Amino acid sequence: LVEGEVYLEVAKDPKRPFFVKTKDFDVKVLGTTFNVSAYKDDAIASVVLVEGKVEVDNNNQKTTIRPNEKIAITHGESTVSIVDVNEYISWKDYIMLFAEHRVGDVFTRLSRYYGVHIECDPASYPVSGKLDLKSGINNSLDILTELLDIKYKTEPDGSIRIFQ
Repeated sequence: LVEGEVYLEVAKDPKRPFFVKTKDFDVKVLGTTFNVSAYKDDAIASVVLVEGKVEVDNNNQKTTIRPNEKIAITHGESTVSIVDVNEYISWKDYIMLFAEHRVGDVFTRLSRYYGVHIECDPASYPVSGKLDLKSGINNSLDILTELLDIKYKTEPDGSIRIFQ
């Protein structure tokens, strides 16, 4: 059972299909490369396909997606869209890409990647960029605070507070 985010490369073996289960959906894999995002506290769960083919079973509603497609599942409803897969899988190479993402979502992704609680006011304005995650959270925050004209403070408990 996946809770969180995983990137998988599965060898093709028609005799033995591979299954990924989350709390909201199952993915049947027949040899492919893909990313599953199923965080417990997110309203949206998703599968992004890099190559191959997968079948997503959302409450007996089966949807097959192809490379460069994303299926997003919200409250049992699914939608398929074409995406730049690199935005969804670059984290595995220590890079975060974001194009027109809400700034609050970028901080949420950083929080999850580094395992540090980041507190910020809900921010919905869009930002775009690329962060080198190997350089550490402080480097990523330094770049974002300069770009966005905001500040951050590391609290005694290790959490990070973002403010104007």
